[in-house]
Amino acid sequence: MFVTDLDGTLFTDEKIIHEKDLAALTALGSKGVTRVFATGRSLYSFQKAIREMGFSPTCNDMPVDYVIFSTGAGTMECTHGEIIKKESLSAKDVSVISDCFDSLGLDYMIHRPVPDTRHFVYKKGNFSKNDHSGGNGETSLDGICNHGNAYGNSNSPARGNSLCCPFHDGETDNPDFYSRISLYRNFCRPMEKIEKTDFGESTEVLAIVPPARGHDMADRVYKALGDFSVIKATSPLDGKSIWIEVFNPLVSKSQVVAWLAAKLGVNRKDVVAVGNDYNDLDLLQWSGQGFVVANAPTEVKQGFKVVASNNECGVSRVVLNHMGCSLQLA
Repeated sequence: MFVTDLDGTLFTDEKIIHEKDLAALTALGSKGVTRVFATGRSLYSFQKAIREMGFSPTCNDMPVDYVIFSTGAGTMECTHGEIIKKESLSAKDVSVISDCFDSLGLDYMIHRPVPDTRHFVYKKGNFSKNDHSGGNGETSLDGICNHGNAYGNSNSPARGNSLCCPFHDGETDNPDFYSRISLYRNFCRPMEKIEKTDFGESTEVLAIVPPARGHDMADRVYKALGDFSVIKATSPLDGKSIWIEVFNPLVSKSQVVAWLAAKLGVNRKDVVAVGNDYNDLDLLQWSGQGFVVANAPTEVKQGFKVVASNNECGVSRVVLNHMGCSLQLA
């Protein structure tokens, strides 16, 4: 079994898949190797990305057999596009996690269950302390969308403007939070107070933290929410903010790959994985062979073989040099 992350690993910085990497995946399939994409993207985000590359949303025209999405909250079989596994947080779980995030003053989002994960509600941290919009704890969606979008088109408001919505220390803005809301503006809205205890099931609760405090805050969340699966990742939007994602305890890339390998009769030692970020670490450590692309953070590279970057076909380097496949390019 061959498992690859997408953003920063198989996807180039331009969000395409290089011809050599596609050829490598095709070569693996011809040898009977099961090919798996394991991504932090939701199913909606994954399908949107591959449609923009010209592929089918079910990816039955791509050299891949399974897609593990939302860091393991859902798994899709690619022949028919069927979701064969999904996990959710309960309403009680959502309340517990929200209480924790509120106590830490975090900016966060609560996502609907698979397959509707693109829909979410959001809340600014320390709303009772920092809110200047009328005391309801909500931030205007129009204001957020005017702040900028996920593609970097923004005019940052001056510090002190209520739309800046300061982080819990009152000093640090959180533009990545705004960017994600802008990107999903058709699918999200401010959280109503009752939804903290009455949201229902959820795929995940996601906090977005500015880079200066991200790793420290992730450590605090790990300690506070040890009964859940807490996953840290670098923001795919600005490449530096930290996303802290809290899932059902059965959710992680390694757990779902282990489940899939057992289902298909694949031994753990025969699983090869490639990744680039903190949310790949559990998978890289679990797999028989773990590889990291050269563009990964220094901390992620420790303990693994490093191959070429995502822009230099690191995935095909693993297939050619470590799995004994040859490529046929058109």
